[in-house]
Amino acid sequence: MAQSYTSLFIHLVSHTANNIRIPPDVEERLYPYIGGIIKKEIGSPIAINGMDDHIHALFSLKADISVSKASQLIKGNASKWLNETFDWRERFHWQEGYGAFSVGLSSVERAKFYIQRQKEHHRKITAREEWDRFVKEHIKQLQSI
Repeated sequence: MAQSYTSLFIHLVSHTANNIRIPPDVEERLYPYIGGIIKKEIGSPIAINGMDDHIHALFSLKADISVSKASQLIKGNASKWLNETFDWRERFHWQEGYGAFSVGLSSVERAKFYIQRQKEHHRKITAREEWDRFVKEHIKQLQSI
């Protein structure tokens, strides 16, 4: 077998640094831009959305790209574009860390649905509560294995 094949789906979550808020008009341009980064460098974008202080991206991952490299490419290229394209009170950047959650093929549509409805979802739950819930759910699933 000469080629590698992977079927890996990642749900990446990244927050802005220093609580920088992304205005709605910037958000609507940012998500397609991130989709382009993913398509060019990482794999195939499936869903990208978020709030003014964080993003969610669901994508397939190429065989030769690590999750940390994918996060670096998305955040680095998006930061560069945001700083070159828009005026910010302070230089825009993302928090150093990220959350990355594997998504099974049978759960891709559920994750996509969740990401597409971020604005509705966050009327009921804060970003911090969401993060805590995500981590607890994944730890619970790991412990059940």
